[in-house]
Amino acid sequence: MKKILQVSTIIILAIFLTACDKLPGNKKASVENAPTEETTTSESTPAETTADVDKTTTEETTVETPTNDAQGQEGTATIIINQENGSPLEYQVNNIGGVSVLEAMSAIEELEFNFNEDEGVVDVIEGVENDYAPNTWMYLINKQFAELGVVSQKLEDGDEIEWYYGTIDDIPVTIIPAQEADTTDPA
Repeated sequence: MKKILQVSTIIILAIFLTACDKLPGNKKASVENAPTEETTTSESTPAETTADVDKTTTEETTVETPTNDAQGQEGTATIIINQENGSPLEYQVNNIGGVSVLEAMSAIEELEFNFNEDEGVVDVIEGVENDYAPNTWMYLINKQFAELGVVSQKLEDGDEIEWYYGTIDDIPVTIIPAQEADTTDPA
C-alpha cells in the first residue's frame, strides 16, 4: 500500500508541474510554444542568393545561405560576371581544388549559362548571347588573360574568374603581343 501511495504521489506531482508550466505569464512556456514565421527575402544579391529567413519571437534571426560546392578538393574561388548594364554578379564556390572553370560555374545553381560543346566556349551567360560580330564572352583568371579554355583551366584556392562580354579591347587588361613582349635577341 505504501508503494501505491508513493507512485500516486509522483504521478500527481508530475501532472501538477506540467499544468504549472502552461499557466499564462510563465516565460518558459511562452518561449517553448512561441509561434514561428517563415519569410523569404525578395531582394538579394547572387552571393547571398534567395535565402530563407526564419524569424522567431525570441529575437533570433537565422539566415541560411546555400553554398555553391564543386566536387574538387578544398579551396574557394570567386566567379564574377560583369554585366553590360548593372553591377557585377559575384559568386563564391567552395571545393574548387583541381576542378575546371566550367565545373565551378556548373556548381552555381543560380547562374544561367550555356557551354557550347561544338565550339568549346561559353556562349550565353545570364541571357546575354555571343553575337560574334564581334562580341563574345571572355574571362580573366586572377586579373590575367586566360590562356586555357573553361574545360582545361583548373582552379586553385583563391582564384578569381572575371567574365566580360565584348571584344578583346573591352577587357581591362593590357595584352602585349608575343613579338613586342620578347625584346631580347636570342642570338
